[in-house]
Amino acid sequence: IGDTTDVTGLAVSPEGIATVTGSFSQRLGFSTSDSLFGAVSDTISAFMAQYADDGMFRWCKRVQNVRSMSADRDGTIYLAGDVGLLSYSPSGTFTGGLGLDQCSSVVTDAKGDFYVVYVPQDLPDSASIRKYYRDGTLAWQHHFHIGIRNPVLTCDSTNGVCLISDMFANNDFGSGVFVVHDWSPAIVKFDSSGVAQWAREGTSRDDYAAANDRDGNLYLTGQTQDTAVFGVDSVSSLDVNRLYVAKFSPAGKILRVLQLARSTSQQSDLRALGI
Repeated sequence: IGDTTDVTGLAVSPEGIATVTGSFSQRLGFSTSDSLFGAVSDTISAFMAQYADDGMFRWCKRVQNVRSMSADRDGTIYLAGDVGLLSYSPSGTFTGGLGLDQCSSVVTDAKGDFYVVYVPQDLPDSASIRKYYRDGTLAWQHHFHIGIRNPVLTCDSTNGVCLISDMFANNDFGSGVFVVHDWSPAIVKFDSSGVAQWAREGTSRDDYAAANDRDGNLYLTGQTQDTAVFGVDSVSSLDVNRLYVAKFSPAGKILRVLQLARSTSQQSDLRALGI
């Protein structure tokens, strides 16, 4: 699709309609017709595009910088980025925003409620995970004591949410669930009411994507930095600079780790995962 520099999100509806977001430079083409649009030379622009279930191009548009995207059961699209959380209709019409400064990740559940990771501009080292009902009412939130980076959210079949992120030490999520680590990835599972269920700390890096299957198992992609360790009740080690896919049970037990090709540069990674 042209001079694409990055893909930041992919959502597929039950009908097979695919919406994708990313960034590009100069120009981007989605079909052989006039559906091309460009950016000023040497600058980066963000886009959102949609395809029908047969792969036919439907529409595309420029958007603000997108870090994450999700779509609910009715096709409403949510974009998280530097301008906060924005919503669009299934046809790509802007329908409003949540009024937050900056959002790093967003995911919707089966009810149409949505979760976001919010990073306020005046407190960049502080962040929170929040659940909102479909009408935009805040359901609950948890604050991080010092900060997080590279957050990824995924919902399971019970409408619970998993947060995967690099976390700085001493994050206590209540109910006996806490993370103590120094800028290393951790997984924290919350139920739909916001009660923390479990946490797992790791020693890998760059956890770019996550997804849940219908049974509630969690699948996680990333790249190892040193020897990767997952979980406490079962440990799996991987070689240095390997891409991997790891599977966790609904209770957080490591079930399997699949090693992929060895990464020779920072450009070798996995940015999207669908189940």
